[in-house]
Amino acid sequence: MLEGRAFYKLGEKVYDHHKKVLIIGIFLCLMMGSLISMGPNWAESWGEGDLESVEAGDLRDSAFASDEEGVERFTL
Repeated sequence: MLEGRAFYKLGEKVYDHHKKVLIIGIFLCLMMGSLISMGPNWAESWGEGDLESVEAGDLRDSAFASDEEGVERFTL
């Protein structure tokens, strides 16, 4: 009944090669864990000033802004 399904075949391969799967899983966990040592250095550029798209949005808002009551604004 289930023999033709993809997950059944995948399960058979994992069961047949369980040592390789375990070693690859541990190796991948160590590799992903080593990314912690990189730290948040990649995220520092996000906090330094406005991006061009933010500046363009501010310019659009200031150009089409209206202080009248009852005027609806569309913002993305």
